[in-house]
Amino acid sequence: MKFLLPEEQTTAVVEFNLETLIDDAIHWAHIHGMVTRTKENRLNPDIAAFLPFSLFPTPFPRVIFEQAQSVHTLMQLLYFRVSSDIEFLRENIQSTAETNELMADLLKIMNIVNEEGIKQPLNFILMRADYMSDMGKNEQTGETEYGLKQIEVNIGQAGGFVNSANITKLHRRTMALAGFDTSKEKMPDNPCDTMLINALVMAWKKFDDKDAIILIVAGKLYRDYEQYQLNYLMENVSKNKIKIVQMSLAEAAEELTLGNDHSLRYGTQKVAIAFYRSFSSLRDERIFNVRLMIERSTAIKIPTVANALASQKKIQQILAKPGMVERFFPHPNEADKVTAIRKTFTGLYGLDDPDNENTKRVIQDAIAHPDNYVMKPSREGGGNNFWGDEIPKKLREMSRAELSGHILMQKVHPFSAPNYMVRPNDGVQHGNVVTELSTFGTLLGHVKTKAVLHNAQQGHYARSKPEGATEGGVYGGGGVVDSPFLF
Repeated sequence: MKFLLPEEQTTAVVEFNLETLIDDAIHWAHIHGMVTRTKENRLNPDIAAFLPFSLFPTPFPRVIFEQAQSVHTLMQLLYFRVSSDIEFLRENIQSTAETNELMADLLKIMNIVNEEGIKQPLNFILMRADYMSDMGKNEQTGETEYGLKQIEVNIGQAGGFVNSANITKLHRRTMALAGFDTSKEKMPDNPCDTMLINALVMAWKKFDDKDAIILIVAGKLYRDYEQYQLNYLMENVSKNKIKIVQMSLAEAAEELTLGNDHSLRYGTQKVAIAFYRSFSSLRDERIFNVRLMIERSTAIKIPTVANALASQKKIQQILAKPGMVERFFPHPNEADKVTAIRKTFTGLYGLDDPDNENTKRVIQDAIAHPDNYVMKPSREGGGNNFWGDEIPKKLREMSRAELSGHILMQKVHPFSAPNYMVRPNDGVQHGNVVTELSTFGTLLGHVKTKAVLHNAQQGHYARSKPEGATEGGVYGGGGVVDSPFLF
């Protein structure tokens, strides 16, 4: 078999035995925990399948990989300032909350807690920012240019920390076996898992109680192998000094209490960090009350309710408007920060005022040229987007209130490259793929003083899907975990 790989704008051809490589890679994935529960046995840890993966890293433009890394801390600073601006969040989430029950409940909790007074001023932002490449031609030279365009921002409830580190290691192995370059220059290090654990340890120390625990809020459905690997890594890094407890919100309603000093307690122990690893409806009164109790407490929340609201697609669309980023970077000496952030924005359009002339124009264009857009809901969990002919149908059918819960995003034109996609019980697919690149980082700030105590970027996560595919989720779509090969 032969595999073509762009390298510094040239083509290298390397011979290898495909079947041997795939067999080796599948066994490596199982042995090193790059696995997930099967769809048929989501609650049964006895049965595992390897996570869908690309056999090789996918070529990715170095210039925009480095741009994504460099802009990440600015994005974290932006969203720290956004989540600290309660009036801004109230004003801009309200229309979405009218048709989105979860947003309405989170908004209600935020209002209650801010009226009472925030008991934990430390705001820990764990961010995964998702991007795609956008290809175009330089009008003067005719040469291909690569732009970096933001797809979305996830704060707190984001996965991929362990699997992104693992896929980098797997790809170094398959590339070496196939005779390709495995240098860090081409395949950068990716310590996402240790980055997260070290940041959690830092926050735990800031809480300043050696007996306090870290609470992982996740139902059984979301207690996947990756979460357990993070737990075991925490045990190693902390030398078993930090205890981790996992429970769902329903279990938390039975197990947790709020002390007179507003400490969140699990039995006699204080909770230093409440780390949400899954999302759920708050329509059940017990679930709403326990989420409110956690938010009222002195525990460091990942994410806070304000962080969760700030990372909604509606806020992403609002920030793309003229003057909005400038609102959070008002000083002249921050103009370069605004420019760097804005360079990553693509066209984003709200639908909450369909009578507005600009909105009318965008809607008419989306109906006439639906392949130029993606229609996205403001909701947790990813997916649920509308594509192609679905867009005109939804724009015509939806009520005014329903439209307000969606945005239109201009489609990007990503770079594609050949690769092999390996999936359990589904053989191997060869073809061109497009890659979504994410960068990870953490920020620790003080909500009341607005001081930033820590702001760092480390690690990345790539997912690829067949060229022309719409949804590319690794767990529920046609995507695979991947890593970049920089050129």
